[in-house]
Amino acid sequence: MASSKFSIILSLSLALFLVLLTQANSTSEFSFNFKSFDSPNLILQGDATVSSAGLLRLTKVKGNKPQSSSLGRAFYSAPIQIWNSTSGSVASFATSFTFNIFAPNKSTAADGLAFALVPVGSEPKSNGGFLGLFNDATYDSSYQTVAVEFDTYSNPSWDPEPRHIGIDVNSIESIRWASWGLANGQNAEILITYDASTQLLVASLVHPSRRASYIVSERVDLKSVLPEWVSIGFSATTSVLAGAGETHDVRSWSFASKLSDDVSTGGIDLAKFKPIRFLPPPLEQRAQSLLCRKGTLERHQLPLHAYTESPLKQPPHTASLVSTGATTPLFGQSRVIIGGATCVGSVTAACGGPTFGFASSLPSETEPNKDFAGCKKVFRDKRDELRSFVSR
Repeated sequence: MASSKFSIILSLSLALFLVLLTQANSTSEFSFNFKSFDSPNLILQGDATVSSAGLLRLTKVKGNKPQSSSLGRAFYSAPIQIWNSTSGSVASFATSFTFNIFAPNKSTAADGLAFALVPVGSEPKSNGGFLGLFNDATYDSSYQTVAVEFDTYSNPSWDPEPRHIGIDVNSIESIRWASWGLANGQNAEILITYDASTQLLVASLVHPSRRASYIVSERVDLKSVLPEWVSIGFSATTSVLAGAGETHDVRSWSFASKLSDDVSTGGIDLAKFKPIRFLPPPLEQRAQSLLCRKGTLERHQLPLHAYTESPLKQPPHTASLVSTGATTPLFGQSRVIIGGATCVGSVTAACGGPTFGFASSLPSETEPNKDFAGCKKVFRDKRDELRSFVSR
């Protein structure tokens, strides 16, 4: 009898524990940081290798020259849980990396590099313009792939005209893109973040040597696109044309993810990542306040200078900036609006609403003692014209 009562009590206790367990908020965090690379931590595919200097070289190089028709992919050796099938929760993540693309002939540079989340065990796809991630331009949910591409060649069948940064979901045709000026042979610093609470994927690129910044963002429901566990890493390809191509070297890579049943616990602490900025905090804050004011809907009539590739050579004019959301630093909790932008200087803030600006600061050629906050504003779907402004 005593044994029977004990069994009942044990069963009830176990049942109560399971109920409490299912109601409890669980959090799983994961991170790594590669200042250089070694093969044991990576799954290498195709032509990808790790150089003696610890660089991740994604495509084939022979005699210091890039080879055409090369495809290489490299993924972190362990799978990453991107959502939980039991609780339905989705991970927030952030990744930063530095890469270098060099083309002996910039006019024939092709095809590019991508950071990708793919199914575990995924095999390389087509080379050339498909970047080793897809086999054609048609949307196909079976790919279960989300990528941020750094595309160096415009394929007219699916690409916008300029070189660009694009967000790809189950297709090589980007659902959102921003033009990108390739700094040939110079390092590019990348930060990609995903906020599970807003489903916002944001990618930013900085060329420190050129004081140029680029950003693109879009809402993506990762749970509806990706399998529960994914591989994360890089894929790159060179042109299929003989004599054309480029090198694709990744110099460093860090990643952090947080999978929590309680979204109020917050996202990734981006303070752990190397900041991508050119300005000291006071100038950042001043540039940010110029474009956005917290929690208000305001229209600002600001004197603006049109920005071209030769900064501030055109006469001033006036344009309206509209702020409809809270001021949000790009590298804090992301509420960056959907769109794409090309900025000069440091990308520091964004405003929600039908129009937006990304604040930055840079010296004027015509008035070198004055600070300017510069941004390119995007009023478009995928392929409309970019318009840029610089504001005093």
